[in-house]
Amino acid sequence: MFQYLKAKFQQKHNRLATSTKGSVAVTYAVSLVAISAAVGAAVDYSRAMNVEAKMQQAADNAALASVQVANGSKAEMHKVAKSYFEENVLNGLIEKSPKIKIKKITDGIRVTAKLKIRTTFLSVVNIKNIKVTVVSEVAKPSSQKLEVVLAIDSTSSMSGRLSKVKSHARSFAESLLSNTHDNSVKFGLVPYSKYVNIGTENLNMAGTYIHPSNPSWTWYGCMGSRSNVLDTRDDNYITSPAPGLKQKNDYYCKIRPISRLSSDPKTVKRNINKLNSAGIDEFAYLEPALLWSWAVLSSNAPYTEAGAYSPDLQKVIIMINDSTNTRGPNNAFSGGSTDPNHYNKSVSIANKRTRDVCENIRDKNIKVFIIDFGNASALENCAANGGKYYALDDTDNLDDTFIKISRKIANGGGSGVLRITR
Repeated sequence: MFQYLKAKFQQKHNRLATSTKGSVAVTYAVSLVAISAAVGAAVDYSRAMNVEAKMQQAADNAALASVQVANGSKAEMHKVAKSYFEENVLNGLIEKSPKIKIKKITDGIRVTAKLKIRTTFLSVVNIKNIKVTVVSEVAKPSSQKLEVVLAIDSTSSMSGRLSKVKSHARSFAESLLSNTHDNSVKFGLVPYSKYVNIGTENLNMAGTYIHPSNPSWTWYGCMGSRSNVLDTRDDNYITSPAPGLKQKNDYYCKIRPISRLSSDPKTVKRNINKLNSAGIDEFAYLEPALLWSWAVLSSNAPYTEAGAYSPDLQKVIIMINDSTNTRGPNNAFSGGSTDPNHYNKSVSIANKRTRDVCENIRDKNIKVFIIDFGNASALENCAANGGKYYALDDTDNLDDTFIKISRKIANGGGSGVLRITR
């Protein structure tokens, strides 16, 4: 539309500018200012509205972070809020840091941000800037808790994106980890490729065993699939444990092991920093990532750090994926196998198992978010219970996506740790 108006304006300009009629020059001169102001107003106000929307996102993120230190000084809260706005400036969301005001409100924080947007075209009519003001209020109910698992693709294709993923994941975790002395927020990590690695230190963990096939090989932490539909459910691990696979070498187990739920910010940050891309494993099976994320969020064995399902406890899985299913369970729908590995090349079986586990997770009211760079069809309908599926081309929009997820978690329909009230 702007290019069309510009062309029409140029056409009028050329015709009027070359006219020799007596009154045209004066009329043109007056009209020129009015036309320029009208076209310029649309451009300048459109830019201001865009900045306002991004400032609102930044204000929400700053308020979510500031409320974590609500028991501290006003200067400390202001410092936290300012750092989030400056981060958004560096990421190009807004053009410069606004003036920030922090105020404690009942059970929460109010962040007010003001910014003057310098005009380009409206300066012709002496409007030098447009004032933008945004307000965000966050209340923190003391009785509600949150458990989050980040399932991170660690296949070789993820290597170019992993650095930015880790950076945004750290910021996301820091913004949600609240006063950890009451364990109100917990974070866990589930790296994955073709397998999930639970760590060799968990050799005797309840609900697992080392599969007896290939006795001369070694177990490096990789977990295979339980038989048939058992591998899409979080139950019966004691009577039907998950098999650990022995292998010739640690080729498929070079990814980081699962990190249990923790409320310690330093532990969570350290676990995120240690995430790595296998760099050699180009195959992927997505179902185990979701299944073991569910297991970490469950109070049942094998992992028991999670709380029991409750309206006062919000459980969230955020899967960051760069793959499609290229391998599946060897024992799935085929009458079993002597080795429950993931050598099956049937994409249809892998996709069905992935969809099945998504449906079972949905039934437990676990909120699922999918950030998908791989356009995996099996994940498109996996987001559930207030979650969302985000298909991204690259990491440029990752920060904005995490902000949206933060807000959805914060506005968790009465089951979130934080609530954005304005």
